[in-house]
Amino acid sequence: MLMTTFKLICFCIVINLTSVLVGQSNTDPIVMQIGTDTVRLSEFEYIYKKNLSIESVEQVSFEEYINMFKDYKLKILEAKRLGLDKTVNFRRELDVYKAILNISKDNQELSETEYKHLIHEYEEGILLFDISNEKIWNKANHDQKGLERYFIKNKAKYKLQEAHFKGYIAECKNEATVTKIKQLIKSTNPDSLISLIQSIYNKNEETVRINHYFVKYGENKHIDLAIFEQKGFSPDSKFPFMSIEGKIIQDYPENYKDIKGQITYDYQNYLDRQWIKELNKKYKIIIYHDIIKTVKED
Repeated sequence: MLMTTFKLICFCIVINLTSVLVGQSNTDPIVMQIGTDTVRLSEFEYIYKKNLSIESVEQVSFEEYINMFKDYKLKILEAKRLGLDKTVNFRRELDVYKAILNISKDNQELSETEYKHLIHEYEEGILLFDISNEKIWNKANHDQKGLERYFIKNKAKYKLQEAHFKGYIAECKNEATVTKIKQLIKSTNPDSLISLIQSIYNKNEETVRINHYFVKYGENKHIDLAIFEQKGFSPDSKFPFMSIEGKIIQDYPENYKDIKGQITYDYQNYLDRQWIKELNKKYKIIIYHDIIKTVKED
């Protein structure tokens, strides 16, 4: 994504918390036209200054902020175009939130203006989450072919700085099982190996503990001792028979699954950048820089 998921959510929260719904007024000119939606000076100014005051939000240049704000509004507009604000789940979730806020409103803990702001915040928060999940997060997590293509195309940037062990640690309650596990590791598809072993040996009770690793020195004590230091290992007394099966990888991961967490994160960022490019081409965007720059000058 163009920011980390955390930064994106923070940005969304800050924007939504400070959204100001204003009427048409010559004293409150339009600073941005995003498709059919407009952003007025009072809204943008309040949001921008609020962001500046929050330490947890990464500070960027004024020009970068305008661009981030524009991209955020494009995503909300696209979510509405796809009808995500009309779904049953959206309405149900929003109704629950309104009910919660109404308690504070009835107790005069919230003003009418604050109430409207919070409802608007929650609406756009749900929309941003749902559209991002559909276009970015869920897609990246399940797009194995896309992840593989991305890894192959960008493999050079994933060069290992240190040697890694790639393989399995199997801990068993009896020696005979260790021998069988070793045979299964050699003959079974890695994608189904662990689930197969679980189904065979752990039906009624756990007799085998097996995990796959792609780690460097210092990330697993057993692998450190047995592989990197070649001193053997100390098994768990409940699972006294242990086997480590694998190999040392020196230069690059063999496939995207070796570093799936990092690849998934990077692929999400890539998908987000591509999506933003599409949205910028799809919708008419007008930014009145002569007006919007007055916010920075204040």
